[in-house]
Amino acid sequence: MAKSQCLPILDEISDIQSDIVTLQEDLAAAESPQETNEITKKIIKLRVDLAKKQAEFDACEGIPPLPTPIQASMASRIIMATSDPRFPTLGPVSSTLTFTFSQTDFSVVAMGFPPTDLGTLTITIGPIPIGSNTITARVMSGGQGTYTRADNSLSIPTDFSLHHSAVGLSESTFSMTLTTGTVTTSLPPGTLMGSPISRAAASAGRVALVGASVLTGSFAGTAVTAIISGTLTAFPP
Repeated sequence: MAKSQCLPILDEISDIQSDIVTLQEDLAAAESPQETNEITKKIIKLRVDLAKKQAEFDACEGIPPLPTPIQASMASRIIMATSDPRFPTLGPVSSTLTFTFSQTDFSVVAMGFPPTDLGTLTITIGPIPIGSNTITARVMSGGQGTYTRADNSLSIPTDFSLHHSAVGLSESTFSMTLTTGTVTTSLPPGTLMGSPISRAAASAGRVALVGASVLTGSFAGTAVTAIISGTLTAFPP
């Protein structure tokens, strides 16, 4: 029996769990990749909220405190592809990302993604070059998701912007859930497969995140995919 002062927290936990069940039903009925991505983001946010609320309940009940968060970095290889023939491929480039695993069972993961130049394109009128456009990827919001110990998987909803240095171009934006699972895309080959955190001695910490979305803003409607791979310097035991 929970302590009386902890019962309101338990009620909040129950409400969050019910909301997750409802959203999972909505996810099964989603009719577009954009709808699937939005519902997935909501589910992951609720799972993060659930982990925090569970930690609050544990503290109220006098259950031993949460483990110390695990801080990791990852020298990453980043490559993006688009359906626009003017920039079909962006990268590969290198960037150092950070990951923090926290909460019960290290189930919450926060990703740090620094501004990263993906490449510089030549702007032409016919055959004549008239300028250049450097495209820089930035995280606008999100970057907080979940880690599942059972299969070493990651799922991280993230809102990105692509900054264009060329005069007259506004930012392109897109939301995607970076996952170690599988995503479908309109771009060849149609499916991208991530890779969960490896625990094998020869490849410990190796991981690959994939995502797919559609640009808004400049080049609106352009399909975009991302592949981020590398080896974590640390990960949950």
